[in-house]
Amino acid sequence: MIQGIGCDILEIKRFEKTFQTFPSMLNKIFSKNEIEEYHKRNNDIRYLASRFCAKESIVKSLKEYNYNLNTIEILNDDNNVPFVKFLKGPNHKVLISISYEKEYVISYATLLCI
Repeated sequence: MIQGIGCDILEIKRFEKTFQTFPSMLNKIFSKNEIEEYHKRNNDIRYLASRFCAKESIVKSLKEYNYNLNTIEILNDDNNVPFVKFLKGPNHKVLISISYEKEYVISYATLLCI
């Protein structure tokens, strides 16, 4: 049963400018594993933008805005499908979809009742 849904869209260039202005946001928003994956991908800003966008859609699906974004981790499984892991707090079941095209990234999150 679906308990909540969330959607977010982000302009990649805007995220990149913000990231360049505030590089400390790396550790405030992303988990250790996400940062490692970012470096493995040659610091591809699209990776961070897609994860930020996904985290925003997840928070919207939860209808709670008091989450530290770095406690929500989004990695890819062996089939390159993104999955969500909560590092602290309740362990929600969230399905996530992330897509990007040139200038934008979009994400949908579906919170399932467990």
